[in-house]
Amino acid sequence: MEPKIFIFLLLVSCSVLFNLALAAQLYQGQGKWKLLKRSIGVSAMHMALLPNERIITFDRTDFGRSNITLPQGKCIKDLKFSDCYAHSVEFDPATRAVRPLTISSDTWCSSGALS
Repeated sequence: MEPKIFIFLLLVSCSVLFNLALAAQLYQGQGKWKLLKRSIGVSAMHMALLPNERIITFDRTDFGRSNITLPQGKCIKDLKFSDCYAHSVEFDPATRAVRPLTISSDTWCSSGALS
C-alpha cells in the first residue's frame, strides 16, 4: 500500500473514532424515557407523529373491543354488527389528552396513510 493512502486511511479512522467518542460523551445520560399516560385506550398497530406534534394511532378494526368508546354513542354500523369502540386515537403529549377517532375502513397497511 502506498504511504499516502495509508496515511489518509489512518487519518480518516482517527477522525471517525474521535467523533464517535465525542458524540458518546456529549449524549451520555442526556436522553430519558418518561411515561406520559398509562393507556391511550388502543393498541397501536401504526403510529405517526403529526405536524402539530400530536400522535395518531391506528389499531385493527376486526379484532374486538378496545379500551375506549366512540363519543356520544356514534357506533360504526356494519351489515354483521355494530362497533361502538374506537380503534384509533389522537394523543396530545403536551396535555396528555386522548381523542377517539372514527375509522370507517380497515387500517391494515395504513402506515402510508399520511402524506
